[in-house]
Amino acid sequence: MVNPNRLREIAESEKKTDREDAKVIAKHLRMNDLPTCYVPDKRTREVRDIIRQRKSMVEMRTMLKNKIRSILAREGIDIPYTDILGDEALLELDSIELENKVQEDALHRLVHLAGVLTGEIWDYDQKIEETYEVSKYAKLLDTIPGISHYSAVHIASSIGDISRFPTHNELASYAGLAPIVRQSGDRRRDGGLKRKSDKQLRWILIQDAHSAVRKKGKLRKYYLKKVRRNGEQDAIVAIARKLVKIIHCMLTRGEPYSENYGK
Repeated sequence: MVNPNRLREIAESEKKTDREDAKVIAKHLRMNDLPTCYVPDKRTREVRDIIRQRKSMVEMRTMLKNKIRSILAREGIDIPYTDILGDEALLELDSIELENKVQEDALHRLVHLAGVLTGEIWDYDQKIEETYEVSKYAKLLDTIPGISHYSAVHIASSIGDISRFPTHNELASYAGLAPIVRQSGDRRRDGGLKRKSDKQLRWILIQDAHSAVRKKGKLRKYYLKKVRRNGEQDAIVAIARKLVKIIHCMLTRGEPYSENYGK
């Protein structure tokens, strides 16, 4: 499979037809320099699909939670629970009677739909847990502070084979956590983060960075130092890049987490 973004003759061609594209591909194939794409095995593709479907359902459930809170706020009802779908909150929601019966019906329907999604998410969690139990990479990643079983499986499936990333910088670039650099002669300009990347991998690494800095250890110390110098947002991105360096080292060596990694 060829990566068209890296085959500039096709991507930037003024005359783009199937015949012309085929000629360009044939020329590069003859020179053995086609920029190919990594194609993971069937099981890895399946795990990626499970991760994506679960994330999509969590987002839909969050939307339903917001709608439930919106109806309650409109009716002047306050339910003092962080989780609007927790057991105690659900008991209170079931007993609510509104003067506006249309809104009351909508409220109960939304609660029902959110409950259905919770059950589906739980099913996906079981599949993810089964994957974790047989994944060597995931069990290693789980030893890093802030990384859960779900995160470990997510990261492991996104990376695939660690040997395709010779250095941690290449893994950081793949995850969209490496800054864009433009240099010509003595002039150098550092841009923002790379856009063409695995956005799902970047997202989970940022989430894990937030979790990691809440735990005692070198990652938190490094974060606090970065916060004072660059602010919270840049500090979290720096921690995510640090996690990439640690992950690359761990998976390459096949060793669990150590505070000495990522120096």
